[in-house]
Amino acid sequence: MSAFRIVGAGGTSTDVDASSNLYVSLPDGQTARGSPSAIGALRIKSQTSGIDLNSPIVRPETSDDFKMRVGRDHPLDQEIFTYASQHTGKYFYAFTTMTMNQASNTLVTNNGNIVTTATGCVFRTFRWFSLFGSTNTMSVSFTATMSAVPPTDTVLDYGFFTPGAANPFAPTDGVYFRVTSAGICGVVNFGGIEAATEIFDFVPGLEHRHYEIRMTQKSAEFFIDGVFYEEVLSPTFNANLYASWQQPMAIRHAILGNAASHAFSFKLYNYAIITGDLASNRPWSDRMSSWGQSYQGQSGQTMGTVALYANSQVPTSLTALNGSAVAGTVGLGGYVILTNVDAGGGSTDVIVNSYQNPAGTIASPGKTLFIKGAWVSAYTSGTTVATTSTCISWALAYGATSANLGLTESTSFASATVKAPRIVPLGYSSIDATKIAGTPYTPGRIYVPFTVPIPVNQGEFLMLVGKVVAGTATVGQTVTVINGYDYYWE
Repeated sequence: MSAFRIVGAGGTSTDVDASSNLYVSLPDGQTARGSPSAIGALRIKSQTSGIDLNSPIVRPETSDDFKMRVGRDHPLDQEIFTYASQHTGKYFYAFTTMTMNQASNTLVTNNGNIVTTATGCVFRTFRWFSLFGSTNTMSVSFTATMSAVPPTDTVLDYGFFTPGAANPFAPTDGVYFRVTSAGICGVVNFGGIEAATEIFDFVPGLEHRHYEIRMTQKSAEFFIDGVFYEEVLSPTFNANLYASWQQPMAIRHAILGNAASHAFSFKLYNYAIITGDLASNRPWSDRMSSWGQSYQGQSGQTMGTVALYANSQVPTSLTALNGSAVAGTVGLGGYVILTNVDAGGGSTDVIVNSYQNPAGTIASPGKTLFIKGAWVSAYTSGTTVATTSTCISWALAYGATSANLGLTESTSFASATVKAPRIVPLGYSSIDATKIAGTPYTPGRIYVPFTVPIPVNQGEFLMLVGKVVAGTATVGQTVTVINGYDYYWE
C-alpha cells in the first residue's frame, strides 16, 4: 500500500493520532502566517438529531447584531412519588376493580396484583400541557420499573394522552409508550387513530429505566435510557401530531379479553415535563403555582385548602393570645372574629392567625414557603363602637420555631436553636366612634407586595399579628378579620 507525507516549507511534517485522525492547528493570528488575511474560518454546524446520521446538518442562526440565537428549556411540571397518598389537588384517578396506590417511593398500578379481565385504572394530571407553535419541542420522561415481564391480555400506556372516560380507559388522543405481552412500542394517536412503531428491541423488566418521549408538532421520538428507538412522523394531512394541542400526563393499565397470565404492576418513581425553544418570561412563582405548589396542601400533606375559611360557616369569636395560637386561628390566612377590642386590647400583640410550614420528612421532603405579598381587611362586629375611635396595627411575624411572639433568640451555639419571629409591619386600620356592626375599618384593604419575598423555612411559623393601639373597651364589640397571602412553595 502506497503512502505519502505532507511536509511544510520549514520541513515540519503532519502527524496523526492512534485512530489515524490528522492533527490540525489553525493559525492563531500572532504569527506572520496568522495575519488576518491568512486566517480561515470555521462554520459551526450540527445535526438536528443526534441519533439519525442522515438527519439534516444545519448551522445556528445569527442575529443582525452578530449574536447567536439560542433556545431555552423550561420545566412545566415534575413529581417525585416519595409520599404515601394521592395528591388530589394535582391528579385525577379512576378505576374498575384494579386499583393503584403509592408505596415504597413509587406510584403503583395494580397494587392488588389481580389478573381479572375487564378491569383497569387510570391516573392523570388535572393540568393539560400545550405544544406552543410549530418549532418548539416538548418532552415527558419517566423513571419507572415493572414488577414482571408483561403478561398476556394486558395493556399499559404512559405518556401524553387523553384517556377514555370509562374502563378500559383507552387513549382517545395523544403520544405514549405502550407495553403488552409482545413488548414495548411507541404510539401516536390522532383522534382515536393509532400509528404504532415496531416492537422495540428491549425487554422491560425489574430494573429502573428512564423512558422519554420528545415531540414537536410533526414528530415524536422514543428513548429508553437515553437510547433512541424510533421516530413517528405525523401524516402530512394532519396539522399536528395529535388532534388536540393539549394533553395531560397520563398512565393507563387494563386487562382485556381474558384473564392476565400473571400479576403485573407498573411502578413510577418520578416524571418531568419540559418544553424547549420557547422564550418564556413567566416569573418563577408562576411556574411553581402551575406545578401545584401554591394555595393548597402539598404532596404528602393534608389535601385541600390551607386557608382558615370553613364552607358556609361563621367562625366563633375568640380572644387571641401573644404566646400561642388559639384554636380556630390556625391557617395560611383566613377568617377570624376577635374579642380583643372587648377586652380593651391595650398594647398587646396577639396572633390573629398562624401557619406552620410543614416540617420535612423522608416521605415528604420539606419545602420553603415564599410570601410575595400580604393583605388584611377588617370590619366592626358585635355591638356599636364606643365613645372613641379604634385603631389596630398589623404586622407579619415569620421564621419563628413556635407560634409564640415572645420567643427569645438562642445565643450562639446553644443547643436546640430557638428562632424568634422576624417582624414586617403592614400598616394601620381604624374606625370612628359610634359605627355600627358591619362598618369596614379604613382602609378597606391593606395590601403590601414584597419585592424581596419572605422565606418561611420548613417547620417555621408565619403569623398575622394585630395590636389595638387606640380604643376603648366596649362590651360585646368584636372585630372580624380576613387576610391572605400571595405565596408559593419551592
